Amino acid sequence: MYENDDAKRTVHLTDAFDAIQDGIVIMDREAKIIWANAWMKTYYPEHAPFVGRSFPDAFATMTGSSFERPCANAISTGEPQSFVRAYVDPTGAERWLEVRIYRLEGSGDGCTGAVAHFTDVTERRRMEEEREAEAARRRVLVQHSRDGIVVVDRDGAVVEANERYAQQLGYTLDEVYDLHIWDWDLSFPKSELLRMLADVDPSGDHFETVHKRKDGSNLHVEISSNGAEIGGQKFIFCVCRDITERREMEQRLEEEIAWRRVVMRESRDGMVVMNRTGGVVEANEEFARQIGYSLDECQRLHIWEWNPSVPKDVLLRLLADVDVAGEVIETTHTRKDGSTYEVEICSQGSEIAGAKYVLSVCRDVSKRNQLERTLEAEIAWRKILFGESRDGIVVLDEDAAVVEANQEYARQLGYTLEEVRGLHVWDWAADYSPREQLINRIRAMPPGGELFEARHKRKDGSVFHVEINSNGVEIAGKKYALCVCRDVSERKRTEAERERLIEELQEAVAEIRTLRGILPVCSYCNKVRDDDGYWHRVDEYIRDHSEADVSHGICPDCLKKYYGDLALEDD
Repeated sequence: MYENDDAKRTVHLTDAFDAIQDGIVIMDREAKIIWANAWMKTYYPEHAPFVGRSFPDAFATMTGSSFERPCANAISTGEPQSFVRAYVDPTGAERWLEVRIYRLEGSGDGCTGAVAHFTDVTERRRMEEEREAEAARRRVLVQHSRDGIVVVDRDGAVVEANERYAQQLGYTLDEVYDLHIWDWDLSFPKSELLRMLADVDPSGDHFETVHKRKDGSNLHVEISSNGAEIGGQKFIFCVCRDITERREMEQRLEEEIAWRRVVMRESRDGMVVMNRTGGVVEANEEFARQIGYSLDECQRLHIWEWNPSVPKDVLLRLLADVDVAGEVIETTHTRKDGSTYEVEICSQGSEIAGAKYVLSVCRDVSKRNQLERTLEAEIAWRKILFGESRDGIVVLDEDAAVVEANQEYARQLGYTLEEVRGLHVWDWAADYSPREQLINRIRAMPPGGELFEARHKRKDGSVFHVEINSNGVEIAGKKYALCVCRDVSERKRTEAERERLIEELQEAVAEIRTLRGILPVCSYCNKVRDDDGYWHRVDEYIRDHSEADVSHGICPDCLKKYYGDLALEDD
């Protein structure tokens, strides 16, 4: 049996330490191992024997890191030392050890050494990593989403939100956490909103509404909401899409092409997460609906199955190149039934637990692209009509400002086309009229239009005549005037020249009366016979039958004949 009670206690303590499912190592004050329990010898036989070896040296070969400082600190200061080290076991698997070192106090002379407690925390570590990975995936989905995401409880208070949602409402993210649903949704009273929250179930809802931003402006949103119970509490998960841009585009199309109707259907985005081998890790219902598969079928797909036109190796290389900065591209997806559709993809790469993932937000843009092509065609036709016209064309709004003009009109005024778009009608109206009168005339212009002439002033100050054919038209509730302007300056000059010639001729006719016909003149006395048979002196006849007057004098021949001597003296 045992020689004494101390020996008996030693055996019992040894048996107790050997029964512990953790490692126990005892060392002296110089950190030399004096005892190790059975667990250490069983799990780490390749490092045995332990006794007699330096503790730091014995385990440095196992973990690849030194234990010298933790041992020295524990022994010298008495402060317990705790740390975790990774190592590779004989099978090649990575494992983790949590090591705690405590100083052993003697009964009389202080420190007698230290004890090291080894715990295998590999499974705990793996669970923590999996939990962190799951949380990271959720953060990627929420924070990298192009839509605003907000989670509220059954009382309408914000539980969680992403930065995009804060931007949509115009608050900081911290401010959003202090809000309730009725702070941004003024479409319903508080009691009705609470009832709606209570009614939201896992099947969810999809609708459009208007949110009120912090600055008081309105935000049109499309909301997909789902109810869920977590930890016995009801939460409502809302994905909020800002559709203000889409609304503005629809309004612009209505104003740009008032005579044509364009319908744009709403679209929801699909979300799919892929690993670096192109396999689907996670996808939402909308993505499944877009490509025509069930959600379960989506989980077994690879990227090349909805992108069959791109070689597999090229797709894998593209996935590998996507980084955290992300990229936006447009491409074509193929549905399960073989049909295709145009899609805008916003992709972002992320590394979670050492693995590469790519999150792609897919928006069906087939109808949007078709609308853009239609809009471009309409604008092209309008530009052809404007560009080919030999007359100047200008469109004015109800405030007399230029909305649009063609190159010919700019040439007429002597401006560039860009300069014309900054003008008002009074900038070229040469015939002065008060601005208010010009504006009222445009606003009162009838749809049948009117034709009139005016004078326009060029950029250089010169003036020219124009003939204007104008029509009033109303588009999207606004009044516009379409004016076709023809330069009639040359015609006006021709008309003025003609009027001048006519006036000159009329003046000549008024000044001259012409003697017509054959005048009977006496061959002896040179008297003239009138139509009544009377004879008159020539000077009298000319005076009576024209507007000319006659003065008397003596010609040189008569002077010589009748006043010969006097004529000689004058010579």
